[in-house]
Amino acid sequence: MFRMKNKLLTKDNHKQIKNNLPTYTVLAVALLGMTFLGVCTPGGSLLGPSGLAAKINGEKVTNSDFRREYQAQERRMRQIYGDKYDPSAIKLAQTVINQLVKNRLLYIKGQDLGILKTEENVAQYLTDLNAFQDDDGKFSIEAFNNFLKSNDYSEASFFNELKQSLTLQTLNDFVTNTVFVSTKTVEWDYLLSESKMSVRYLALNSSDAKVTVSQKEKEQYLKRETAEAKIKSWYNANKAKYVTDEKVHARHILVGHNESKNATASAQKRTKQQAYTKAQALLQKVLAAKENFAAVAKKESDDPSGKTNGGDLGFFLREDMVKEFSDVAFKLDVNEVSQIVETPFGYHIIKTLSKEPAKNINIETAKSEIVEKLVEKEKAPQETQKIAQLVLDKLSQGKNIDSLLSENKLNWKTSKEFSLNTRYIEGIGSKEDVINNILSLKKKDEIYTKPLKIGSKFFIVQLVDKKQAKLDKLDDQKKKQLISSIRYSEGSKFFKQMEEQTRTYYEKNNKIYLNPEYLALDNPPENL
Repeated sequence: MFRMKNKLLTKDNHKQIKNNLPTYTVLAVALLGMTFLGVCTPGGSLLGPSGLAAKINGEKVTNSDFRREYQAQERRMRQIYGDKYDPSAIKLAQTVINQLVKNRLLYIKGQDLGILKTEENVAQYLTDLNAFQDDDGKFSIEAFNNFLKSNDYSEASFFNELKQSLTLQTLNDFVTNTVFVSTKTVEWDYLLSESKMSVRYLALNSSDAKVTVSQKEKEQYLKRETAEAKIKSWYNANKAKYVTDEKVHARHILVGHNESKNATASAQKRTKQQAYTKAQALLQKVLAAKENFAAVAKKESDDPSGKTNGGDLGFFLREDMVKEFSDVAFKLDVNEVSQIVETPFGYHIIKTLSKEPAKNINIETAKSEIVEKLVEKEKAPQETQKIAQLVLDKLSQGKNIDSLLSENKLNWKTSKEFSLNTRYIEGIGSKEDVINNILSLKKKDEIYTKPLKIGSKFFIVQLVDKKQAKLDKLDDQKKKQLISSIRYSEGSKFFKQMEEQTRTYYEKNNKIYLNPEYLALDNPPENL
């Protein structure tokens, strides 16, 4: 048996929690799945600043809380973004802090509403989890303590976190189950979700517009009060185009080994000498032109991205790469292949594809070009809309538009079938008023009466097909599914609103503190 702060879990207590187990099942799978799969490992690379990450009306978010959530989110983001994962770009630290604050706010709200799980509830709940049971099906203190140690928990911090999670789940269930769903709502939702339509469309992008700018237009632009500020802003935003050191565009083939940094699993099986021997063989193959460089990189390189892009590194500055690599890449002539280059990452074969000389164009020299770009940017949407309207007018008049489409490189595209309650149409977007306008189309081949604008694009949309669902196929099982779905959807909206209102209240009363040192983790490190 297991004791929590000298409180013994009895069979009667055990039965009491069993009545509430269905409420917590989803949570258990999420929490334990995350920790036992190693997402929350304390030995990760992020240590973070010291001290509290946040404080909400007395509720503390500790360094350990932040680290565990950060590592969990990091694992998910790596799966989503792959090689393009960049925690600074997606503001991962801020996302983690916000999630932790949100959870604490809702926990506080749950307490205010009288929805609060106790340590006894948590302890009873844990006894039913297979993860902590021994071979005889009994709660194992050893397994539990090993779990706490491997995930950087104290007993108290784990119980507190699980108590909060169970409280939030109960609050969410309470909110969801109080949503009333009428028969008419179910029928309407069914008709919207089961009725289908598809459209074809022309997409005209303002960035593709052919815009000419006269000298007079540039002179008129310079007379504006805001002109100098906008020119300076453009110059600073695009400074890399005007002021940059020499750049090189190169490919490489990497052969790693068991002593190299970030070695792949296969590279770790190689000794340094074996890696060098392999690099020599690959170099001879490239130099003998038996296979082109990119093909060899795709087949043989230990750089994961090289498998898909043929070792293409794009353009880079000298300081972007380790010194050993840059010294060779910048010294090579265009299309020249290097000898074997050793860096901390292994052995490289480098081919320089092209070079861009250093530039230092000041704002005065660039001003005329910048003004032209700014005027083009202003005129592009207007010119694009004119073309879109011209195409639409000719279609409405039944005239042939093939030459107009060819001239502007436009092609009809057909959407996938979508339901009438969709919030997104693939290829078009998710702007609510545009979606509603498209959904209003009724007859086959009907064209919406004006170009529809989303961002920098204008769309001409024509209905391909529209199939109306019938209520006679709405059976009891489907009704139950829809009621559950509607409750979840509406409950989630209310839950979000509750969190926002609670946050606003505590922010106004200065009851939320966010440690700026944790938020600063999103800032890219300065080059040393």
